[in-house]
Amino acid sequence: MKSSNISALLISLLLAFNAVGQEKLDRDSFVIVKEFVPTLSQASKIRINPEIKDSHHLDLNLNYEFLNKKIEANFSPEPIQAATLKGEPLVRLTRNYLILGYGNNATPMAELYFNQLRSKKISYVFKAKHLSSSGIDNIENSGFSNNDIGLEGNYYTRKQTVNARLNYGYDQVHYYGFNSQIPGLDIENTEKNEDVMQFYNDINVAVGIGNNQRDTVGLRHYSEMSFSNFTERFGASENRFILKEDISLLNKNDVYIFDWALDYNKYRFEQAESGLDSNNENTILYLKPGIELKGAKWNLTGKLHVAADFNRETRLNIYPHAEFRYNLIKSILVPYVGITGDLRRNTFTSFAKENPFINPLIQLKNTDERLSLYAGLGGNLSKNTSFELSVSNTTFEDMALYVKDTTSRDMRTFTLIYDDIELTRLTAEIIYEPLKRWNLALKGDYFIYETQNELEAWHKPDYRISALMGYNLGDKIILKLMVYVIGNQKAKLYEKSEAETLKGTGDINLDFEYRYSKKVGVFLHFNNLASARYEKWQDYPTQRLNLIGGFKFSF
Repeated sequence: MKSSNISALLISLLLAFNAVGQEKLDRDSFVIVKEFVPTLSQASKIRINPEIKDSHHLDLNLNYEFLNKKIEANFSPEPIQAATLKGEPLVRLTRNYLILGYGNNATPMAELYFNQLRSKKISYVFKAKHLSSSGIDNIENSGFSNNDIGLEGNYYTRKQTVNARLNYGYDQVHYYGFNSQIPGLDIENTEKNEDVMQFYNDINVAVGIGNNQRDTVGLRHYSEMSFSNFTERFGASENRFILKEDISLLNKNDVYIFDWALDYNKYRFEQAESGLDSNNENTILYLKPGIELKGAKWNLTGKLHVAADFNRETRLNIYPHAEFRYNLIKSILVPYVGITGDLRRNTFTSFAKENPFINPLIQLKNTDERLSLYAGLGGNLSKNTSFELSVSNTTFEDMALYVKDTTSRDMRTFTLIYDDIELTRLTAEIIYEPLKRWNLALKGDYFIYETQNELEAWHKPDYRISALMGYNLGDKIILKLMVYVIGNQKAKLYEKSEAETLKGTGDINLDFEYRYSKKVGVFLHFNNLASARYEKWQDYPTQRLNLIGGFKFSF
């Protein structure tokens, strides 16, 4: 029954569909004006990830607790040794140094040094020297003897250093240079006259103290007190006492300076047979305040030199002192200019050491260096070559000049004449060190003197050149070549009221040393290798070739 009903329903639906499909459609026409472009309409997509809307929010409060439990580790790292810096091993020092030698013209020499070994608290050295000669061939009484003995020491603390020195010197010469043109002079007896010997005793003692580094306020100082006594054969004596202090204060890049000194000198000589004497007592107080300013490329020093001269009359001398240096090209070129002046102390000691044939019957005057202007250029031509060129003009009042003493017997000795002089000086110097084993130094000075009262600047050479060349082969063979060239000098002739020319000369010296070991060596000294005879002082010729050989010991 049910199947017949379903069949009837299907038949009726088919008939209805057929009736609709057989209806006539209206005709129409279409005109296409462009190419056919197929399109695909937007599809309605279904989301892949569904959204879940949670209508109930669950708030969870969680509390975490950590378990304090130590986990034992059985690993033990190996220790690393601390880094250390290893310097060069200390060289073993020897305490004593001895030189023994002998040369022609009966010329023995000896030097001894006794030194302190390494110490952080104290250092000292004892020294003794001797050099003598029988003199010049065929010239009677031309021998000499130079002797010196001294002790120097330093005591160190963390902040200060104390130093002291004691020295004694004994020098002996003979007045062998006389004027053979004196009328009626007995040449034979004059040459053999043994009563022409002169000797000098020189005692010096000094004590000083200074700080090793600047203190908390930047102050640095050095103080020294010294005393000297100088005597000669005929009774002249000179005592000198000096107290000085050098103070500097550092403030950032600036340095403030205050140096001062008290210089007392007393000279006394009496000549009983002539009734003449020389008595000079003089005190000079020096004050030298100043400042040093430094920039990136320049350096300026400004000082004021004040010298109060207490003699028979008191004089106050004030001198400017200023110098400006500019580093033009990184130490390659450093030009500088300056102005200075000072009061120079003249003593019988300084004159006798320069010219041992001086007559002790002299008058002492201090030399006033009124004004000195100078300029120069220094620098480096390469990493192993440096140079300096300079020119200066200085005005002196009471410059001391040596002339023959007409009152002395046979005119053997010299006395002093003071004159006002203007000096122009040209200087050139170069140092060349191409290798560690080689070095060369050359220096030349040219002098132009303009005197006010005297005809010439007596015994002042017009030029002086010195050269030094050294060679060191592994500290085994050491050579030194020294060359000195001295220009002409003028000496005063009283009998003719004119000048005598003392010809200049060249003095060549060669030193050779061979070190057999660190403790033993031999040496040869060739003095005046060209065997030139010249007069350094009027009527006083020098030795020609002098050869000294000997040994050096360290123990």
